[in-house]
Amino acid sequence: MVADALDELSGAFVYRLSLYAIAGTLQVKKRIAKVSGVFQLAFALWGFVEVVRRFIEAEAIPNPLIMVILSCIALSGNTASMILLGKSKTAEAHIKSSQIFTSNDVIANIGVIAAAVLV
Repeated sequence: MVADALDELSGAFVYRLSLYAIAGTLQVKKRIAKVSGVFQLAFALWGFVEVVRRFIEAEAIPNPLIMVILSCIALSGNTASMILLGKSKTAEAHIKSSQIFTSNDVIANIGVIAAAVLV
């Protein structure tokens, strides 16, 4: 759950940066791609540290209400992104890949909400 939440958070940052880069020069796009990669790596490392920490330390059961709330926020953001991407008239690879990744994130959000309800 923590890894999924971090993945969703990094996705939000990367989307924001990508939207900024659309109208930018090639140099700006390259710089933003590097920053996006740093965000992805940082959140992946954070997730790994959390997994190790929770394995070593005794951890209580996660609060399902917090999981549902955060997943619903992520779901609404991903759904809005999916709608905006669906309105795109371009068939460029980065738009198509964003559509696929976003639809996968929506499915993952629904899975996290279901898991939280079961917890």
